[in-house]
Amino acid sequence: RKAIPSRYADERRVSFKPGQPTGIQGPYLGQAPPGTIPQVFAPGIVSRLDSGDYACALSPGGTEFFFTRRGDGQNILVSRLGPGGWTFPEPVGFSAGSNAHEPHVTHDNTRVFWGWFHAVPGVDAKDEPYGIFTAERTPRGWSKATYAGPGMAVSSTRDGRVFLTVDDRLAEVPGAGGRFGPPRTVHGGMDALLGTLTNGLAHPAVAPDGRYIVFDICGGSHLFVCFRQADGTWGEAIDCAAHGL
Repeated sequence: RKAIPSRYADERRVSFKPGQPTGIQGPYLGQAPPGTIPQVFAPGIVSRLDSGDYACALSPGGTEFFFTRRGDGQNILVSRLGPGGWTFPEPVGFSAGSNAHEPHVTHDNTRVFWGWFHAVPGVDAKDEPYGIFTAERTPRGWSKATYAGPGMAVSSTRDGRVFLTVDDRLAEVPGAGGRFGPPRTVHGGMDALLGTLTNGLAHPAVAPDGRYIVFDICGGSHLFVCFRQADGTWGEAIDCAAHGL
């Protein structure tokens, strides 16, 4: 009970303006590299008590940190590492306005994907529009956003394989040029879970080398992992909590 008011006071003392250098140096916004014990990430800068901060993506070079902040709507923010240290988070330009979330930067650092409650080509305006949008990195910054396709929670491998959630299933999509092809449901050890769930599977996070994929039960925080087998199939779905992972 005493720690929370103290942290509120610490956050109120943070008076940086969006985009202003904070002086914080080093990888992970000055945090220790990830270990086995969860820690609050960059308290007062990224993780704040007056908002909900989630769904982050670190650029391959480690110099940009994108994340979602939920407050009045949802916005994607970015902090950049420069000569003056990491900048105080500011809204990104590629999804100007609210109700954008879950950014993912590809491993070649040339493209960003995100989920956006935004007008979607071919969707009636009376329905709530939502889809995956993308922008390409150019010498002048990020390009104008374009629609990539349906789904949510994009993740990808170094060789360009794109995974996401479609209709409460894990799926892989061809993603050349930033436009998705027809989704293919991912089968394997995760299939055994579907018959036991009232919700589906969601939020895939695939390893850069494609060796394993982590996902959750849609709408929850219960994590599972499947490892790719020698024959290319996905193995048994391992309950991370049950195995202390």
